Amino acid sequence: LEKHGTWEITDINPDVPIFPSKWTYALKTDPQGNVLRYKCRVVARGDRQTPDSFDDTYSPTAHADAIRTLLAFACQENMHLFQFDIQAAFVSADLDRPLQMYPPPGFPLPPGKCYSLKRSLYGLRQTSHLYHKKLHAWHLAHNFEQLDEAGTMFRIRRGSDTLIAQYYVD
Repeated sequence: LEKHGTWEITDINPDVPIFPSKWTYALKTDPQGNVLRYKCRVVARGDRQTPDSFDDTYSPTAHADAIRTLLAFACQENMHLFQFDIQAAFVSADLDRPLQMYPPPGFPLPPGKCYSLKRSLYGLRQTSHLYHKKLHAWHLAHNFEQLDEAGTMFRIRRGSDTLIAQYYVD
């Protein structure tokens, strides 16, 4: 999170919403159940956010009919299909307002200090909305044509080549 510039340590500003954070833990296992790695993440306590700390939480997802249409089109045009997950997606979206967060247990800060968030963070109510906005704007800025009403499917053509991108933010 520090590498992504997610926050900076600042004095607590009483005019900016502040909320706690916590740790979440997960085990990554192979099909036989053997532990491959331990995963730990700092998340914001979005359940403690007040309405003045966010505007919108809605993020569209690809509808089943749109996915079926894309698959049918890819088959008809003999296109190659790829699926991937974007790592650290949510922390790449900038916040649309100042927010502060107390550190998680085990990371004490001096009295009167907190994390001033610069980027979105897992657990915030508006995180998926902000990431969708960033992804949508990126596609449009790179001359992709929006193909669906929800803004989850885009196409770009270069000569005889066509690239169609469809995504969902979960």
